[in-house]
Amino acid sequence: MHDSAGLSTVAAELADALYVQGRYDEAKTWLDLAQKRAASDDVSAQHSWRRTRAKLLARAGDFRNAESLAEEAVRIAARTDALSDHGAVLLDLAEVFRLAERPAEAADRVEEALLLFERKGNRVSAEVARAMLSELTVA
Repeated sequence: MHDSAGLSTVAAELADALYVQGRYDEAKTWLDLAQKRAASDDVSAQHSWRRTRAKLLARAGDFRNAESLAEEAVRIAARTDALSDHGAVLLDLAEVFRLAERPAEAADRVEEALLLFERKGNRVSAEVARAMLSELTVA
């Protein structure tokens, strides 16, 4: 009941699920909680809230701040051995670039993520990355 560390990570994950559903206002509410409760040394919580907040900022047209926050999330995730998390954060940076109408940069990030997913053996996320890459190269 008093697990702030767990709360911050779960709140960030819930916010991302709400973002995927297009429930942006609800996602923002959960992100505010995640950001407030995330300990500075909780790597998972720190990259989790940043990745979704970046997508919300990009969706609102604030591409400069979105890119900065997403790249910060990538740097945080890259310091870990969590290849799937690192790959997911790269996909979110790609989403920021896609929303900013920068498909070549988005494709580069997706390719990086795909390599991480393949290295991890995460076939499901690798397929998601391939589909995203296909959409970006067709567009």
